[in-house]
Amino acid sequence: MQEKPLVILNDAVTPTQLLTQFIQVARTQYHQLRIRDHFREDHPMVARFKSNRLHVSNATNGHISYGIFPTITSFSSSCVPNLHPHWNGEFMQLRAVQDIQAGTRLCISYDIGALLLETQARQANLLKYYGIKCACQVCNGGEAEILKSDWRRKSILPVVMDKIGPEKRQPTKTEVIISL
Repeated sequence: MQEKPLVILNDAVTPTQLLTQFIQVARTQYHQLRIRDHFREDHPMVARFKSNRLHVSNATNGHISYGIFPTITSFSSSCVPNLHPHWNGEFMQLRAVQDIQAGTRLCISYDIGALLLETQARQANLLKYYGIKCACQVCNGGEAEILKSDWRRKSILPVVMDKIGPEKRQPTKTEVIISL
């Protein structure tokens, strides 16, 4: 599956800039964009932007760019996703990262870069930036499952960083997913 973004904006966008961009989006599409509860205090346009965005490019002039993807952002978030959103410069493509049986719920990670963090940090990032409280099997597991997952993620991070070289760059999304 792939989806073309309704608009692409950076994280420093103002309500006025959003209005200018959203004027180009069909009125019916704009009103169909959901607002997550966490962003209800924001201006409605800002709330729709934050609730339906996915990262599409790295920081330019200190700002990260996001695309508005109403279909893909309707997928559940998971700390063990079975789909990986991949930006090809024009479309966000969903790629399976494991075999998926018929009837299995399809899940993405809204914050791939946080997958190697401990549960509490992942949860905080998802809530702050995407308005999501993750309810995946890892985050909803018992205390023993969470501790096991956190230990595994902490032990993977140095291995990933060692494999990507001495320049100590951030691991790519693919490197993070393969590590899990």
